[in-house]
Amino acid sequence: MPKSGTNGLPASVNEHAMFAIRRAHQVGSAIFSSHLAEHNLTSAQYFVMCVLQNLRSTSQNELGRLAHMDRCTISMVVRNLKTRKIVGVRPDLHDGRKAVIELTAQGRELLGDAMRLSARAHWALFSVLTDAERRQLMRTLKKLVGAHAAQFPAERLAW
Repeated sequence: MPKSGTNGLPASVNEHAMFAIRRAHQVGSAIFSSHLAEHNLTSAQYFVMCVLQNLRSTSQNELGRLAHMDRCTISMVVRNLKTRKIVGVRPDLHDGRKAVIELTAQGRELLGDAMRLSARAHWALFSVLTDAERRQLMRTLKKLVGAHAAQFPAERLAW
């Protein structure tokens, strides 16, 4: 029988990169959610809002591309933000077939507070690492994603 780790799982599972990444994502998401609970924002909604803040306005397709989300996910995120009046959707002045998405005044105000809370969540997640470990982890994650990004672009991946 394969050797088990302290959590009762086989060593082959405990040492698998995807298991560790999945668990890190679960922990990071839980920390993020707990910090932004008062605003009821998911990380996907928060990062879409951040992209919109930088762009002012854009199409849903471009927003999905820049936020690294597939069509279904960006559609759902925008719909939820629109329902809460965090984003507005209006026709494109140059192309009536397109819709333009932008943060509302309410969305900009919410984002200001959410950014402060997100920074707290970021540091809470990394509080167990030294600065050098945190920088190395971020470099390693960016290297992994960058090396595989062309083969697996976010807009083709379903969540």
